Amino acid sequence: MFVINCKNYEEVSGEKIKKFVKIAEQVSKKYKVKIAISPPQHLIGLVANSSIPIFAQHVDDSKIGSTTGFIIPELLKKSKINGSLINHSEHRIPSKEIKKLVLKLNELKMISIVCVKDVAEVRKYVKIDPDFIAIEPPELIGSGKAVSTEKPDLIKKAASIINNSEN
Repeated sequence: MFVINCKNYEEVSGEKIKKFVKIAEQVSKKYKVKIAISPPQHLIGLVANSSIPIFAQHVDDSKIGSTTGFIIPELLKKSKINGSLINHSEHRIPSKEIKKLVLKLNELKMISIVCVKDVAEVRKYVKIDPDFIAIEPPELIGSGKAVSTEKPDLIKKAASIINNSEN
């Protein structure tokens, strides 16, 4: 699966996100590849009913009710959002919260993608059984450089840890 994190770029602002998601849907269908989109949080409702998975960029360990400003997993689920990134390098959260969120998304049958910065974090978070782990060193975030070309051995090490944990 390819997950496109739109961040908060002008190119996907307002109604532009709908066009972007439509193009991703067409590419997904034409090439038979699974593509998911993580739009900016305030735009997520505009594309929630897409034919491709839509993920939140972040989710909070908070409850339904008087929790203004928090992103509530149960409400995302009711809005037809398929899952969430957790612990992105640009929005790191405490380990205890990561674990609770992976469990909560699992209970809700939503996809969890835990973002990690290094192999030590892969080892730490593979134990909580997220659906996916995305590894990207902080120095590459926003650099335009892909971890796959800059540090391919890092991906191999991470994959090896994940594969060995499944045995």
